[in-house]
Amino acid sequence: MNRPGRKRKPARRAAWSMLLGGLGVAVVMMGIGAYAVGTGQSVGPDQEAIWPAGTEIGISREFGRRQQAGGEATIVTCAVTPENGNPHTIDAMWGERISPRFTGPASITCEYRAKVLTGGALTTAGITRGPLVAVPLFVAGLGVFFFFPRFTAFAASLSHPFGRLVVKLTGRDRRYWEH
Repeated sequence: MNRPGRKRKPARRAAWSMLLGGLGVAVVMMGIGAYAVGTGQSVGPDQEAIWPAGTEIGISREFGRRQQAGGEATIVTCAVTPENGNPHTIDAMWGERISPRFTGPASITCEYRAKVLTGGALTTAGITRGPLVAVPLFVAGLGVFFFFPRFTAFAASLSHPFGRLVVKLTGRDRRYWEH
């Protein structure tokens, strides 16, 4: 509803929408990623999970267990024991898809507590916990940039950084440059 004498500011509303929308989408993506990881099988040095026959898996850190789940390590070592084969170890990056090198199911234990993801949970976690989360955060950043007019004015002043210097040095009015 518009009141008389009050101007609507659609650019400000759009910026507000970008800010809230970007943050909202990022939070939803992170929540879906947390839920997808939570549905995985727990695995660790004292806990084994089952690697279903013929499926790709991903090993993901549990939330809230950064120090216990390998700290800053990017690679996790796991022991895989196929039902009808020789045991072997694999070194995998967190969240990487791993294809089986055996037939039939296998049991898996890892050096750190983690979650083993398969199927849709693996794909969902890969999308929502990957670099794609940066897109809505970038949109939220643009919303902040456009919401505050000082940021926009500063960005506009960067388009002609030497304009004021030329006016000062020549003593000419800005209207001279507008012709």
